[in-house]
Amino acid sequence: MKQEQQEHFSERVLRDMSSAVLVVDRKGNIIYVNQPASQMLEAEAGARENRYNYFMENDYNDAFFEAILNAFYRKGETTVEKVRFMTRSGRKYVFRLSSSFLP
Repeated sequence: MKQEQQEHFSERVLRDMSSAVLVVDRKGNIIYVNQPASQMLEAEAGARENRYNYFMENDYNDAFFEAILNAFYRKGETTVEKVRFMTRSGRKYVFRLSSSFLP
């Protein structure tokens, strides 16, 4: 499969998942958000921009962001943690967040 076809396939898989999915690059920037994640996190679906500040806007989300970054530190492991998250509108969640590093 060509590189472009692989990227389109990956995006379709992520888009069609019923679980909330976000993809983060090595700098902590969110590069993809599927629809379920968009609704819960109040982030734009399919966004491909620097969203690092979205998580750093308040200290309430520190554990959430740290759980995501743990995938980079624990390569080869999938981590599952309970973390809290507060949206910009003030809605609070507790997520069971699973993170893993995909090169």
